[in-house]
Amino acid sequence: PRLSSAASDVYKRQRIDRWAIDNIWVRAATSRGLNPFRQKIGLWETNYHMVVNMDARVFPLQMVAYYDDIMTALESGMPYHDILTKAATSAAIANQYGHFGNQFKNGICFCNEDFAREYHQLFFGVLGAYDPDYHETVTIKNTARTLTDMSIERNEAGIETDQISFGVEFHYPGTLEILETDYWGENMADRIGQLSQDEIYHPESLDNLPVMIIGGLADDNLNDIKIAQIRSAWASMQPKDLLVFLRAYSISKLFHSEDRIKYLSTIDRHMLLANKVVLDNEQNYLNVHEIRRYTDEDVRVFRPTHNVFGNQTGMEAASSADVFRNNYNLVTYKDYRYRKASGETYGRTWKRDWGAITPAGDTGEYLVKDVAEWLWNRFISDGLKHFGTLERAHVYSLLASSRDLNYLVSPEDLDSVVTTMDLETEPSLIALVESLANQLLPLDSIDAVEREYANERIGQAINFIVATPYIFALEGK
Repeated sequence: PRLSSAASDVYKRQRIDRWAIDNIWVRAATSRGLNPFRQKIGLWETNYHMVVNMDARVFPLQMVAYYDDIMTALESGMPYHDILTKAATSAAIANQYGHFGNQFKNGICFCNEDFAREYHQLFFGVLGAYDPDYHETVTIKNTARTLTDMSIERNEAGIETDQISFGVEFHYPGTLEILETDYWGENMADRIGQLSQDEIYHPESLDNLPVMIIGGLADDNLNDIKIAQIRSAWASMQPKDLLVFLRAYSISKLFHSEDRIKYLSTIDRHMLLANKVVLDNEQNYLNVHEIRRYTDEDVRVFRPTHNVFGNQTGMEAASSADVFRNNYNLVTYKDYRYRKASGETYGRTWKRDWGAITPAGDTGEYLVKDVAEWLWNRFISDGLKHFGTLERAHVYSLLASSRDLNYLVSPEDLDSVVTTMDLETEPSLIALVESLANQLLPLDSIDAVEREYANERIGQAINFIVATPYIFALEGK
């Protein structure tokens, strides 16, 4: 759904709580029946690619409209250059960069060049390498002249809205040379529309924009061979359609490659966990899994860490000791988040039912080994590549007994360490792990207490799985 449809009439009157917008996005990204991929693309476009920041004078309604307009245009199949034009001529972008007051008067351009520069660099990937001096002294300055005579409309209370109008009185008259081409236009929107249509085919854009897209969304391990294929696919597409491009990439060998690695940002990781743990919309509504804990890692939606240069990256999150520590603490000191299998919230009771989605084995029963592998793939998605001897032993132990492995091996010495070599060479440990793997998990028991206990053990196993470093990245396979 459009984010604005989730806002109340109070919000639509521009009295939107600045902290409510990310809540609306999070709900849309984690609600059953909606498409989390849609919200992921919306997040990337507005927080990483064509960035606006609610901490930089962008009003809430402008942010909502910006997001919705971009996503509606993508869904309609609008050519990508037209979507970039729509974003470039929005009230959100005008407020972000402050060019809403640009005017050309008496032969003088009273304007800033901030968006003139970032329109080329951030939107299209045109950095000016083709001729740095010309780009800075001609293209940038004339783009600033293009961004003249616009106004953001206000409502009856005098508050800025998402509506914008383009005038002619203080717009630069005549032609403007940009990227070695002359452009004439009646107003800013007209001229930017023409420029976008050409710029997406500029050699620098053809080289850089598709790499920005795939690198930003799917692969932090690009090499020259991958880049060449990505560029070739993008160049051959007429017209450019982002969703068609991503769909083709998602079924390609480039995506399904063992050397593809995508590190997860804090928001990515928390949204993945929420969508894997919350089993229905009632649990979502009751905040059984608190989905806004990403704010504990000093990250916000629509308030990008690097302002116009984008939000926290996956590599930044994966290399941060603070982020790792916070993730570990959430599944140890606050292990109830996944372990707790029932409760009461807002006067309503809830229960987890992992048996409703966990596949049973050939015998129709839930073997610990099978459940463990299913859980690992559900959260880590590596085809069991990293589900090694040590990881298996710990998960089996939690599922079979609710105790960790060290307790089962040495209950009188909880500081003892069990190594992979121990598990692979000591007969008693080999036998113990085998016994744990072949126990049954009573997820379908007629005894409600026993069934709840089984759900708690799954929660404990999840705590262990998402505490591992593998939760910070996705790999192709």
